[in-house]
Amino acid sequence: MTDLAMDIADAEQRARYPEHGWAVNSQGQRLLWFPLLHLVENVQVFRQQRGIESPISAGAMGERKFLVDTLKKYVRALRELHRVGRHARDYSIDFDSSAFRSQEASTARTHAAEMGPLFIDLALIYLRRLADRITVATAPVLFESFESAPREYKNLIGSVKANRIDGFKPICDVCKLRKAVEEHSSWFSALRGTNADGKKGLRDAVEHRGVILWPHLTQIGNSRPTYEVTMFSRSRDVMPVGNVLDSIAEHNSGLCAFMSALCDAAGWRGSYGARDVFLVVGDEEDVTALWPQL
Repeated sequence: MTDLAMDIADAEQRARYPEHGWAVNSQGQRLLWFPLLHLVENVQVFRQQRGIESPISAGAMGERKFLVDTLKKYVRALRELHRVGRHARDYSIDFDSSAFRSQEASTARTHAAEMGPLFIDLALIYLRRLADRITVATAPVLFESFESAPREYKNLIGSVKANRIDGFKPICDVCKLRKAVEEHSSWFSALRGTNADGKKGLRDAVEHRGVILWPHLTQIGNSRPTYEVTMFSRSRDVMPVGNVLDSIAEHNSGLCAFMSALCDAAGWRGSYGARDVFLVVGDEEDVTALWPQL
């Protein structure tokens, strides 16, 4: 059996290190790339390179495990979300067709209708949780006094914007950190709190309001059906969402841009390799479909 190549085939994509997302390797397979995980794995060496000799605690080192655990759950939830939709799309919407009326087609459609909303619920919870996991796990590569740094992303945003991070003794490029927070936090804002129009963020709406997630299939002509999940609510502070899957993909692009910007702020350099790959079992299209391409 041929070993999986931990590389990126396209030279232009390789040159974008440390951007996050998916790319095709030299064997033609899609892989997810997360250089941030490589960075936080080497936090002790990273700090020593900046003249900080005192070792950090095992507990602080262990924060990477919580980040990876949450990211695994999130990626798997998205994989399954795409998988159930993909299976339902395999059957053309033709009421006179025996294939459409088959047991397999009925099972695929029922599974997509039942499980899609569940996986969306999980995905939104894990995405919101990732913001705080990233904040804690990256603190040692951003600040010398990371123990006193914010442990929640909303507080990191506040501290950076209010210029209150000097007390944490930054060991990163402060201007780039500010840019990362100011230019790549829209995905987080879209999940929580209330916007200028008084509308709840997507995750907060699902968590704190009565909402309906309605999965459905549509088809134009003889094209392959599309699978969408619409969100609506009777609450006035909830904005209807035409297709939640599109929103999740958009938020993932923002998340990846934020992680890339954090690596840049920390001064993380290198090239894509085995330690940057986030391996997930399953169909490669399902694994990568909702993530941005490098």
